[in-house]
Amino acid sequence: MHRFLVHLANLFLLVLIVIGVPAITSLRFGSIRLSSDPKLQMLTLAGLALAAAINLAGALFASVDKKGRRACWTWALLFGLILAVEYGYFRGYVRFGWLKDILVWIQNRF
Repeated sequence: MHRFLVHLANLFLLVLIVIGVPAITSLRFGSIRLSSDPKLQMLTLAGLALAAAINLAGALFASVDKKGRRACWTWALLFGLILAVEYGYFRGYVRFGWLKDILVWIQNRF
């Protein structure tokens, strides 16, 4: 049951960070965008870092059983990897042009 709650809470955090934060920060008034990209970047990176830290603390201190601890470690690693990719993308180290090319190729084929 504890492991299920860990997964449920982390799925909620992931949806909140990946879908909710961009939805909140992309405020528009007609065709004019009122929010800024730096705010989106800051909130996304802070949310991912906070989620990774909470899972790390849960793995080290709060979890009493082995499966719950493993679930916390897994989620901490996942949030850390997403944080690293997001940071690299925002800094320009990681580019996804290849993904765009593949999706356009698939769209043209089908």
